[in-house]
Amino acid sequence: ADDPTGPFHLATQDCRGTVVIATDDSPPINRGYCDCVDADGDVWWISYTNNLDTGSWRILGGTGKFAGMEGGGSTEFLLNLPDGRLVLRWDGSWEMP
Repeated sequence: ADDPTGPFHLATQDCRGTVVIATDDSPPINRGYCDCVDADGDVWWISYTNNLDTGSWRILGGTGKFAGMEGGGSTEFLLNLPDGRLVLRWDGSWEMP
């Protein structure tokens, strides 16, 4: 959200998910949900799935200006922080009502 004119600029995002790691050589699978809050307190929710490298996401719903929003796209892993959080690039499209 590096565009100050966009609806997601300076929004926070907290995600919860589960990683499944197999004993064979198959890639790990990560699935979960995120709560996203903008500076006005409006919220939208997304679900995601990825293999800790690339993945996809979709919008589940929202409140306020995000009510009725739809969309989805892809994710790309950028950085693993020391506290266990990840930095991802979220690409895709959405439609505001």
